[in-house]
Amino acid sequence: ADGIERDVRLAIGISEKILRQIVLEGHEVAKKLRGKSQRRKYGYVKKLYDQYLSIFSSLRDELPVNYEFFMRFYYAEVLFQRGDFLEAARNYDAVVALNSNPETDRERKLLEAAAEEAVRAYDDYIAMAERRKPMKIRGTKPRTIPQVKKDLISACDRYIRLIGGKGDKIVPIRYKVARVYYTYNHFDKAAPAFDDIVKNHPKSDVACYSANLTLDIYNGLKDYESLRDVAFAYIENTELSCGEKERKAIQRIGEKAAFKVIKSTLEDTRMYGEAARAYSGYRERFPGGELADDALYNAAVNFGLNGQENKAQKVRELLVEQYPESDLVPDTLFSMGASADRLLDFEGAASRFELFAERY
Repeated sequence: ADGIERDVRLAIGISEKILRQIVLEGHEVAKKLRGKSQRRKYGYVKKLYDQYLSIFSSLRDELPVNYEFFMRFYYAEVLFQRGDFLEAARNYDAVVALNSNPETDRERKLLEAAAEEAVRAYDDYIAMAERRKPMKIRGTKPRTIPQVKKDLISACDRYIRLIGGKGDKIVPIRYKVARVYYTYNHFDKAAPAFDDIVKNHPKSDVACYSANLTLDIYNGLKDYESLRDVAFAYIENTELSCGEKERKAIQRIGEKAAFKVIKSTLEDTRMYGEAARAYSGYRERFPGGELADDALYNAAVNFGLNGQENKAQKVRELLVEQYPESDLVPDTLFSMGASADRLLDFEGAASRFELFAERY
């Protein structure tokens, strides 16, 4: 019985070697061809790989050496060349699953290549599918991520783990993951993923895109405190690969968010004294900003609502003096006259109303 078993194993080994050589030789020939001849040859080679894997994958324990790890990798290459991207991705996944602890440099390199090519195959399949049927995602409510894109995320995460999670090579992979979460409104995962790229890889090609997408997320969610904080953090990041025009735009976004934070957290909650002081401080921090005159105007209104009319008058005077071209000056001059009248400063009231009449 032992002799028969030995002979069977020998026969299986010989058959495997012969078929493996035929498959690999055909693959090498296909690589050298072009056009229709190459496509036909790849079709033939695919069938050979199909036969090899269907027979010997189940007999791996009977073979002296298990070549499935290598043969499935080459099979995935053929599938990718034929444009069978999803099937290629699944087989690259299988390659990684077959050898999670490589023993040789060759196995390690092939394993890393399989992990990387799985990402590329999923990516190409998704791109091809979306050219045929573009996505339409509206609103900010989280949507279900399709399974194939979950598989892409898994492939990306696996590749990052495999190569150590460091270095610029992983940045495009991290960006792919963040984009999927962003596309399907999973902002709780997208925002920190984009922000991580900005903080840890500020010079990368996608860092500025990541910064703008992070800002877009917080703006869409009306999370103005986070929007303010990340905008100013990006401006302070001197290594961030954004041009001067983009930096100015981010600065404006930060200033507008800071303004909205004062309004929503202080003014709208009737904390008029705190709001007035915050608006005054805002103007001191951003004297040349687009909303500097608005900040003074709002500061005056809130001082008035808080019963501090004298302070309101001083702020109005500052607005008229420092921002004479502002659209808010007419209303401010009129308010100054009315306020002076309430304070029994009739001479001051008269002068403000006269100035208002002369100008407007």
